[in-house]
Amino acid sequence: NIIPGDFEAPEFTITVTDGENGTATADKAKAKAGEEVTITATPSSDSYVVDKITVNETEITGTKFNMPAKNAAVAVTFKAA
Repeated sequence: NIIPGDFEAPEFTITVTDGENGTATADKAKAKAGEEVTITATPSSDSYVVDKITVNETEITGTKFNMPAKNAAVAVTFKAA
């Protein structure tokens, strides 16, 4: 028997890859589908800025995204300021 409300939504893994000239992290290592995830991207010096942030190869606007119903591969690239 399935008890209503007893279902636990699965969590998916968040992997962050940062490019040269900076570092990037996510505010959590795992999230459920639809949960908000925030990326913190820090250039290595004032000479660089964030170029783009992608989630599963799709560019996002800003630093937040809603977790898809699968693992999320986040990539952050930096460019000269």
